[in-house]
Amino acid sequence: MAELFTPTLNCSKTDITSQATLWMTSVVFRVYIPSVLSAFSLASNIINILVFSRMGLKDGATATFLVLSVSDGATEFYGLLYSILITIRYFGHLLLQSNSGAESTDEYHPPCSHSHPRFRQTSPSY
Repeated sequence: MAELFTPTLNCSKTDITSQATLWMTSVVFRVYIPSVLSAFSLASNIINILVFSRMGLKDGATATFLVLSVSDGATEFYGLLYSILITIRYFGHLLLQSNSGAESTDEYHPPCSHSHPRFRQTSPSY
């Protein structure tokens, strides 16, 4: 009988990079960079919408660029919303600690925490 495959993280001590380095790299590439890019893109699309609407819709190219700016702005709005949700996913435990009145500690909790059932190390059975 075939077992279901559940992904596990390799938390061996022989990894080239530490789990802390992988965690910080993941935070930078999944939280900080997309948030900043989405915010700048949304701001530039708002400026484009204002410029193209003031130019008027006399020309077909201007109307096309206005519609393109509106659709790209809507896409970036959802991208910024997604970035906010990812930020809550990564740093939600800090928000819960500060709201519950518990002392905030700067402890590092890597994604390979053995206390979480999803990340328990299992040896492959052949």
